[in-house]
Amino acid sequence: MRLIPMKRDEVTRDLESGVYNLLIKLEELNELTEAKIDDAIESLSSVYAPYLDESALIAIKHDVKNAIQTKYQFLSLAPIEIVNRDLIINRQFGENNGPFFSNYSNYLSLIKKLNPDAIRNIDIYTKDLVSKLADPNKKSQSVRGLVVADVQSGKTANYIGLIAKALDIGYKTIVVLSGIHNNLRTQTQIRVDEGIIGYSMIKGKENKKVGVGTLKGYKEPNVINPFSSSYADVHEHNKDATIRTDANHVAIVVTKKNVNSLKSLLSHCKSSRLRGPLLVIDDEADNASINVARGKDKTSSINKHIRKLLNEFKVNSYVGYTATPFANVLIDTQKNDLFLGNDIFPKDFITLLRSPQSYFGAIKVFADENDTFLNCCEDIEEYLPTNHQKNTQLNDEIPESLKDAICHFLVNVGIEKLQDNPKHRSMLINVSRFVDVQAKFSNIVRKYLTDVRRHFISFAQLVQSTDDLALFDNDEETFQRFEKVWNHDFVEDHSKFDFINILKSIFSVSHEDEIKVLTVNSTSDDSLDYSGENARFYIAIGGFTLSRGLTLEGLVTSYFARNSKGYDTLMQMCRWFGYREPYEHRCRIWLTPESKGWYQFITSVVEELYAEIDEMSDLELQPDELALKIKKHPGALQVTSPLKMRTATDVLVSLNVSRKVIETVAFLNNEDSLANNRQAVLEILEKLVEKSEESEQSEPSEAQSNNDYQPSNKKLIRYRRDKSPHGLMFENVPFEIILEFLEKYQNDDELSFKSRYEYVSKAIQKMLEEGEAETWDVFIANGSKGKIVDPSLTKLIGDDHSWLIRTAGKYTNSEHIRVGNKQKLSSRGISKVALTHEEINAIEEKKKLEGKAIADSTYLTHTKKPLLVIQPVNLVPAKGLTSEFVGEGVKTFGWSICFPKTNATEACEYTYNWSIPIDNQPEIDEETERVIADD
Repeated sequence: MRLIPMKRDEVTRDLESGVYNLLIKLEELNELTEAKIDDAIESLSSVYAPYLDESALIAIKHDVKNAIQTKYQFLSLAPIEIVNRDLIINRQFGENNGPFFSNYSNYLSLIKKLNPDAIRNIDIYTKDLVSKLADPNKKSQSVRGLVVADVQSGKTANYIGLIAKALDIGYKTIVVLSGIHNNLRTQTQIRVDEGIIGYSMIKGKENKKVGVGTLKGYKEPNVINPFSSSYADVHEHNKDATIRTDANHVAIVVTKKNVNSLKSLLSHCKSSRLRGPLLVIDDEADNASINVARGKDKTSSINKHIRKLLNEFKVNSYVGYTATPFANVLIDTQKNDLFLGNDIFPKDFITLLRSPQSYFGAIKVFADENDTFLNCCEDIEEYLPTNHQKNTQLNDEIPESLKDAICHFLVNVGIEKLQDNPKHRSMLINVSRFVDVQAKFSNIVRKYLTDVRRHFISFAQLVQSTDDLALFDNDEETFQRFEKVWNHDFVEDHSKFDFINILKSIFSVSHEDEIKVLTVNSTSDDSLDYSGENARFYIAIGGFTLSRGLTLEGLVTSYFARNSKGYDTLMQMCRWFGYREPYEHRCRIWLTPESKGWYQFITSVVEELYAEIDEMSDLELQPDELALKIKKHPGALQVTSPLKMRTATDVLVSLNVSRKVIETVAFLNNEDSLANNRQAVLEILEKLVEKSEESEQSEPSEAQSNNDYQPSNKKLIRYRRDKSPHGLMFENVPFEIILEFLEKYQNDDELSFKSRYEYVSKAIQKMLEEGEAETWDVFIANGSKGKIVDPSLTKLIGDDHSWLIRTAGKYTNSEHIRVGNKQKLSSRGISKVALTHEEINAIEEKKKLEGKAIADSTYLTHTKKPLLVIQPVNLVPAKGLTSEFVGEGVKTFGWSICFPKTNATEACEYTYNWSIPIDNQPEIDEETERVIADD
């Protein structure tokens, strides 16, 4: 019997996995020694001896030993175990939720009135997250993870759900690190009080029932000791907020990332007031938590104390939350200290919380060609130069663009006050990082607001229609400005509201503080208070404090002019993102032209990074096994602070499609999109059938494989392919038809990032510039087990054409249908349909002798033209399961483009973490292929 040689990396991976499993079974991890690792490697490596020569096996054993020692760091605590991937919560509660999460879910439903889909998503995501935490039943285990979500997209609701489930499975101490400012810290404490504790820790309202505590029949699931209040972090002198726990208590601590607070927290741990297991939730995890100390062996104070805190507990989990993970993925993975333990690089998992379509975010704002939500504030530069100093003097006459923005906010206030149940409305002004300038700016805005109010003193009594505005000649400019804003930004409301009634309602109450201007920074006593039953109307002016985690409820107007250069800083300043239905159409953002360009670029960077995280997950790689690349800006912007980039290095990456298969791997789950794509397929088929000549051949013509092949001399022909893959082939299709189809087709840009029209069309244009891709082949794939496609298509492609059966993936929901779980629509070898049988046989015989699987890239080396494959697919639930999102099946059309070898490339510079391999993934179509039901 001939042994098939094994690849070295395959043996390394298998042996490493086997050693881990053996060590776990021996249950000797708490006494792990170098000798026991050697014994485990030796006992298992003998299995692979027949497949490798002795020198290769010695090298592999060395690699495995290093990997094991990296995983099982020799610390003062017991070594790190493999992350438990079982659903721990299912072992304890089955399909039901535990008491903490049940209370939280009821609170979201009955009190917050959150829609059932949103609550179900929180349940699904947190169930997945809690399964990745350290198992509370283990003797020792340490986990580091990161959750990435859009700005203002609901991270707090998610991590409170995670806290609830962690308590349900046995965690005893929860620490929430909530930024560095009191405003955010207070806001977080209130959310924890409402979602978990059940009574208020607000000064003067202590022990008042709130949130879950107000639910009918509420039973406190366990005795909870809050070690902090909304007005005080944990300190030695803060006796009222420090309570000793016993075995029946769980402890919850909300604290700022403050060295003194963390020191006090550590002293409680050392005195056994806090017991494990420990879960640390690090809100805004890229801010203050990262080690920014200068010097290789130095550690900044906050980072050091977070690691010390984790190291005090044998079972501990650290989960960071951020919208801007740039600094987190650049943390040194090799940084380890005997007393501090591992750094907080998310070695065990990075999870994306995808926002629903209702989210008002970067893509909606900056990918809109019409700039629907954007207005320009170019005139702010003359009033307040970008590079101003803290002693800058401001004149009282504010820029015209700011006057427009304030009027826009006031119209929103007027509309809201006409509603039966008015909601909070807020405006954000962020133009300076200096607190002195912010204070001056606040005073000037207050003065302008007073002037506007003065113009309205007699207005309500005298004006009945727009004709009456002539009575106010002296106020003509003010009212003209309101009318201009109304006609420019509120067109959708013209049929719903009367403009004069809106103006009357703005200052209908004589109380001068009804619309408040607040200075929100670390030195101001002003605070955003949205508690109480009445709607609040705030104009918030600030800088850094407004840029990190703080929520401005009902934010409708944003005025932004800052010169920050970091991707993370700029994106965090986007407080205008969030959930704005049903008033999204009334939201506007004022930006400088330069800022707009920056945001458009960073939006594309974030989407690329998200796509890489998705791909890493699909390949089942850990974050420390594949470096995530971050595209660099060609100009002045920086990825993050240089102090957070010490492990960063740059690499030049060619963005090209040479010998690659690009395809749709997800679909928008709505009737309009599905109908649009069906029509796009119908239109291209009509053109192809009309322009083509039918041929008797059953495979590609030999001419296209010939070096003398001239695309322009070939007619568009069609024929039916009689060998697998079966289908209808069109040869020599003009590129214009392809581009028209791709532009018409509505791609799911969120979950199928690589098939975006912007990316694919750019690649095609590059090829055209090189004299390539002028003609294409188009293949209409045919399933073998699906039902026949509908009549409007069969009359064009034949009545024997069937739907291909594909499984809907685990991230399928009411908005997206994902194909399987491996980001793959087509079956392996789809690209060979463009080759003759002789060419295919030659390739396959050669690979068979080499003992290698055949990747699509191998076939594509031999093709001359790009191939578009249109795939009629029926997306069904996984075998044995049901899905409310796809029912018995959703029929739609996907596409794959198989690109031949091309020289058309575009190089971009990327930043990545040098302490992690940059390319640790196999050919995706060779190693991660999904089993297709019908092919």
